[in-house]
Amino acid sequence: MFSKTLLSFIKNDKPFYPIISDTQESNTTIINLDCSMGSNLDWKVEETDKVILWNLDFDFQNLKFPLEHKLQFESLKLAVETFTKTIYPKYKEQTLGVSFYQGSVDVFSQFENNPDIFVDYLRLFFSSLEDQVMPFLVFDAEELSDPVKFCRTFRKERFEYFSLVFKNHPLKTLFTFTDQHQVSSIGYIGSNISKTYSTPALGLVFPPENKIDDTVVHSLQQAFDYLSDKPFRLVYETHLIEEIDCLDTLITLENGLSVMGKRQIQGFLAAGGQVIDSKELKVFSG
Repeated sequence: MFSKTLLSFIKNDKPFYPIISDTQESNTTIINLDCSMGSNLDWKVEETDKVILWNLDFDFQNLKFPLEHKLQFESLKLAVETFTKTIYPKYKEQTLGVSFYQGSVDVFSQFENNPDIFVDYLRLFFSSLEDQVMPFLVFDAEELSDPVKFCRTFRKERFEYFSLVFKNHPLKTLFTFTDQHQVSSIGYIGSNISKTYSTPALGLVFPPENKIDDTVVHSLQQAFDYLSDKPFRLVYETHLIEEIDCLDTLITLENGLSVMGKRQIQGFLAAGGQVIDSKELKVFSG
């Protein structure tokens, strides 16, 4: 069975780095299962010796009824139950996890342009999965080219129950595995795969939503410009304590920290870490 730590997936007590690609280096494949209202749920799966990330395709963009329609929801949930009973037992040892969505961030428009509603709806399917199965979401984030908007949309506290996979996203981050244009140590999706599994020692602390104003947004944009060619880890302040392992230096925004965040930063300093305020980046870079 697969599990996950902060820095990698784990299989048989060893790190596993998913490589989803059409190249020979690929060790993981995404298999789509039609779970839409029009599907008879009688899936035919082509055998593979690769690790599998199952994508349950509910075709959210073409739902005929509102989200609160009970019969529609129960019909979609039946697809998850059918997968759990008929497909998962046979491929249990090959299964990295199950994705409840693969596609554009446009899907949020079906959920009142509110990612929280989207996530809450998907979580209703969890009870139909085996407890040990990791849930995923796979996004093409090309439309979110602004790194600040990207980070606000995919806040850790919003998606903490999911492992996220991105294509075309604007950051070099560790909380996802990513396409060939960025650096990540948790896995890859795309072509021209680079097998560099180094763990960044530099982190950027992203402020809680209630601390973000125009001044903070401007400071964040400057920080992302500085980091544009540097491997780093994005650390949300709301999850700072559990996500600073293996980090030596944190970049912070003094006016973007909560009282609790400041206390946690002081603890990081006391433990021997280095903290650089975003205003000092030019000095820090030498």
